[in-house]
Amino acid sequence: MLPITVALGHSEQPRSLCLCLQARSLAPLRPKQRLRLPLLPASSFLMGCRSSRLAVAPAPAAASANCGVRCSAQSTHSVQCGAAITVQSAFRGQQSRKSARRQRVESGAIVTSVATCRRCPKSDELTWVNDYRLGRLLGTGAYGSVYRCRRDRQEFAIKVQKGRVSGAFGGRHGSEAGTSAQAQREASIMRLLGHRNVTKLFEIIDEPGHDEVYLVMELVEGTDLGEPVRRRQAVPDSELRAWMRDIVLGLEHLHLHGVCHRDLKPENMLRDSRSGLVKLADFGASLLVSVGKRLGGDFITASGGTPAFFAPEMCRTGAISQGGYSGRAADLWALGVSMYLWVFHAPPYIAPTAPLLMELIRAEEVSYDGDSHGAGELVMSLMRGLLARSPSARHSLADLRRDPLLTLAGHEPLPPAEVPESLGSLAKMAVETAFARVSTLHHAVRPSPR
Repeated sequence: MLPITVALGHSEQPRSLCLCLQARSLAPLRPKQRLRLPLLPASSFLMGCRSSRLAVAPAPAAASANCGVRCSAQSTHSVQCGAAITVQSAFRGQQSRKSARRQRVESGAIVTSVATCRRCPKSDELTWVNDYRLGRLLGTGAYGSVYRCRRDRQEFAIKVQKGRVSGAFGGRHGSEAGTSAQAQREASIMRLLGHRNVTKLFEIIDEPGHDEVYLVMELVEGTDLGEPVRRRQAVPDSELRAWMRDIVLGLEHLHLHGVCHRDLKPENMLRDSRSGLVKLADFGASLLVSVGKRLGGDFITASGGTPAFFAPEMCRTGAISQGGYSGRAADLWALGVSMYLWVFHAPPYIAPTAPLLMELIRAEEVSYDGDSHGAGELVMSLMRGLLARSPSARHSLADLRRDPLLTLAGHEPLPPAEVPESLGSLAKMAVETAFARVSTLHHAVRPSPR
């Protein structure tokens, strides 16, 4: 009989088994964590363990010279890997075994293919999604509802929307297919992004055959930047400058990843009450375009967003059919309209219907004659630059990085942009399409066996 002690983090006898467990572990463990195994016959080897239960099987006749238990040379590697993984899982708790099958993607978000939902018997309201307990409703939009939720003493925001992410285009027609495409697009876009001024996506819960998809996102404690407009409160220049710096950094991150927000407005800018940071949210109307500065690479041939924030080039006759418009320039116009709301507490154009509103935006100049509530000249100058009617004359992100208001005349420059190394063409297509193309290319260039 062989007494075996497995010490995770440092070596004890038998040395070879300890070292292989340490090398094959999925993550480092604390040095003092130990697992004491019972006496094993000399003719058996460790197959694995679940919690405190051990699985022992007879060993082949061949023996390994480096290990105190018998095993064949062919099975040594698989036995060591299996033992390491199962021993590690015993210390990592029951949660990993309870959770559904998950797959990590580049941004750190998780895709879960099982959705277990529970509803209130009386009201039929959704109360649980997997391990997330839903709380109060935070908001409702065109594509879904957002709830506060909690899991393991941690709070998140969960967006419930119709449609599926996986296989969104298979076998769907009409408005259902459009909703599924929107759900797939929003999930793919959020997986590409990772910036402190952009709301973070943690998990996508999408079960095949289920008619809803659940996006678990960062919960931003605070309010949106539409609050001062609704309360008609004057925003000091210093506070507006801090907001604009965060928004510009977040928007720059989007554009560098080939993402046009298309619904930039104060209600989609969230201010975290704990950190003071402003974060961009709600990517339901966002689109992926080409990365870089190629002429026409960011042109969009579909309208979307809130009409009051449409740029003049989006409202001209035949704008969609005649080559589209620049998505990045349209985002900057929408940022200018947001500034106008903070300064004047009203949008630059008001009309009773959407067609009349778009006609005003297309034909009329922006008026700055109202009460600006004490806004300084630097604020007004920045706003005029963003609301230039010609896209070529409008402020770009490079201009905003040189703006005297945002940089305090060059004394406080904006932090450098965070450009991912592997950006490439991933921002041009959905992540699922990118994976499919890489797989196809791999099989195409694989050399044939001789």
